Parts: sequence; structure tokens; C-alpha cells
Amino acid sequence: MEFFLFRHADYEKLYSCTYDISTAPLEKRVHTIHGSLLIAVSTFFVLVYIPTLLVMYQYLKKTAYQLMIVIGLSDVFILTFVVIPYGIMSITGDVFCSHPSLSYIIGCASGGLWVLSTEMSCILALYRCLELWRPFVADALFRGKKTLAWVGFSFIHLFVTILFGMPIIYSSLVGSMVLNPHAGYIDDAGVISLIQALVICSCAAISDAHWTIIFSGQSPSQMVCFVGMYIWICGYGIPGLIYISMNRTVRHSLLRIVDYNMKRSIVSISRKVEQVRSQTPL
Repeated sequence: MEFFLFRHADYEKLYSCTYDISTAPLEKRVHTIHGSLLIAVSTFFVLVYIPTLLVMYQYLKKTAYQLMIVIGLSDVFILTFVVIPYGIMSITGDVFCSHPSLSYIIGCASGGLWVLSTEMSCILALYRCLELWRPFVADALFRGKKTLAWVGFSFIHLFVTILFGMPIIYSSLVGSMVLNPHAGYIDDAGVISLIQALVICSCAAISDAHWTIIFSGQSPSQMVCFVGMYIWICGYGIPGLIYISMNRTVRHSLLRIVDYNMKRSIVSISRKVEQVRSQTPL
């Protein structure tokens, strides 16, 4: 929310809708079945959650139930005010630029609630483990109003994430949550870079696993050795192919170099042909 509230110039740079959303046809943005399922599944879970929370409220004096109620409320808020609107967007074919302000606010809330739910789940797991392992430690850390301190810390994290975090935007065009508000319209170079890094690291990891087996003293079959050698070679060679195929800057620069050299070669050949013709008597 920081950009939206306090840095509107930066908000316009990142989230301005200067393009026509109809460049992606409506039929590609509308996913009725997907949206209906999002709404139906979310509604089902909320209807199950509400009576569960009412029952847990009776045990509010117990630390574990205090934590579980906070998690439950967070989950219900996400399902009701985040996932169900996402389902509606899938049915109507709306993208970020259909309702930019609303999408931005929902995206900020989505990120903050996700942090709250995840953090509270970790705190609950910590409490349960301590309760089994060292009950006196669990009591020392969570007894009485100390639980409220843990919850309060998570709520501070919630508000910090909402205020300063990147909103998680839903796009009906891709049918999922993304960080790029213009997904499907404007390429996200960061995601492409991440994919490049993942592929390169995967090649290195596979190669390292192969050599770990070879150097462990075992005697793998010759076929495994052959395959491993080619994987090892690919681990060094594939990054070049990845850069050419997935990195637009590298690819375009190479094409310009190739195009320039081809033109120079053609010009050079043409000049030599002209020289030969001029020296050849008619």
C-alpha cells in the first residue's frame, strides 16, 4: 500500500494501465469452470470453518486454541475476501487493469493475510513441539498474556507486509496469482531470469549428484557413466543455449551482431566481385 498511498508517482510507473486490456481477447480471459470452482471450494471451506471456530471459542483459555482461532479467522478472511473475488474475476474475465485500485488493495491484503496465517501456523507448531518436549519451556514462553505478544508480533508483521510488501495480483488471463500486474500483456523479466537460474542450477545439481555416486566408491553401470558424462558436459554447455533461448537481451544482441557481420560479408563479397569484373577484359 506504500506506493498507492504515499508514492503515487512510483505507483503509476509500476501499475499504470496505459494499454488496452482487449488486446487479450475476452474468451482467453474468461474461465467459468475455474472461477466457479474457486468460489464453490472457498464457500465450502468457510461453511466448515465457521462452526469449527465457534466450538474452539469455548476453549479460548487454552493457548493452542487461541492460536488456532487466529489462524482460522485469517483463513476465513482469505477465502471470503480474496479467493471468492478471484473466482468472480475468472468468470467475468477481469484483469488488474479492469479494477486497478481494488485489485491492488486485495493483493496487499492477500499478501498480509498469507504472512499472518503462515507465521501463526509456525508459532502453533513451535508451541506444540515445546509442549511435548519441554512443557515448562512452553509455559514460560506462552503462559497467560505472553500468547498475546506472539499474536501481536504476527499482526505487526501483517500490517508491515500490507503497507510495504508487494501485492499479490490475480489475473484471469493466467488464472493464478502473480507479482506482475500486467501478466500476459507485458513480459516479466524477473520471472524469466528466475527460470533461467533454476534451469542452470538444476543442470549443475544433476551433474553433482552423478559425480557423488561415481566418487562414492560404488561401481555404476557403463550406461550410467555414459549418461553422467553427457549430463556433466550439458551442465557446462546448456547455460549458453538457455541464455540464447530465454534471455531476450542476449538473443537480440547476438542477432544484431550476426546481421551486422552478414551485411559486412555481403558488402565485402560484392566489392570483390566488382573488382574481379573490372579487371576482367570484356
